[in-house]
Amino acid sequence: MKTSNRYQNKYSINHSQNFIHSELLSEKIIALCSIKQGDSIIEIGPGKGALTKYLIGTKANITAIEKDNTLFSYLKSLFQNETTVHFVNQDFLEYQLPLKEDLIIIGNIPFALTTAILEKVLQPKLKIKKIVIIVQKEAAQRLIGPDNKGKIESLFSLRYKPYFTTKILYRFLKTDFHPLPSVDTILLEITRKDSLDMSFFDYKGYLNFISYCFSSWKPSVNDVLKLLFSNLQRKIIQNATGINLYRKPTELSYSEWITLFQSFLEQAPLHKKKLIANAADEMAVREKELVKIFRKR
Repeated sequence: MKTSNRYQNKYSINHSQNFIHSELLSEKIIALCSIKQGDSIIEIGPGKGALTKYLIGTKANITAIEKDNTLFSYLKSLFQNETTVHFVNQDFLEYQLPLKEDLIIIGNIPFALTTAILEKVLQPKLKIKKIVIIVQKEAAQRLIGPDNKGKIESLFSLRYKPYFTTKILYRFLKTDFHPLPSVDTILLEITRKDSLDMSFFDYKGYLNFISYCFSSWKPSVNDVLKLLFSNLQRKIIQNATGINLYRKPTELSYSEWITLFQSFLEQAPLHKKKLIANAADEMAVREKELVKIFRKR
């Protein structure tokens, strides 16, 4: 299935998007996704159909979201006889994901939109079973968190670990893409946990708690907790949990943050809980403002 001359090179490479040019690699990627017949698939940015062709071969039910008008027309023409794929000419960030359907998200996404796309799909209220996407290595590390090379735990990774696990499925060569990316690229799998670490109600409180702790700009976790606990409470927490509170927020593990959050739920007075009630929303507003400023530069 070759690209017709009519559409060759008539696409816009926006947001640092890079296209796979090897059919063998495309086939391998879809094989790594472990898709079954009848699965509901959302493909983000199918481009020229490199992955779509092999997705169709799995006999899954595919909705492919393509923003580029030229590529959308090309895909409709190329796969006009295929009944298991439905193309939507829309920006994925504006596409309304179904709430009641178990979904698998797959895509070779523009690197510049990685954070925005992940924030859209990594929502506990959505019934997403798995996400398999091609991303910049550094962006993946933000979500995976620390490893044996001393990587730190980020607020970004802590936000999603109660509901999702992550792993690297494949490491690409730069020559696997056109145009060649300037960064290292991986295939990242994000899977929803069978047994979630907390309820949705507690999750909202957890988000407020970690957002408050990270946004307080204190040198250590202990300095942050001074705002939420009494001196006696902090001593009891440290003795009971064995957590060294005299570290930066990024130096605590996910399990340690869960333990501190449970201590906050059990011991913090009501007025302290009200203090952090909108911390996650306030941080989200600040982050959006920073994005606007960055885009204007």
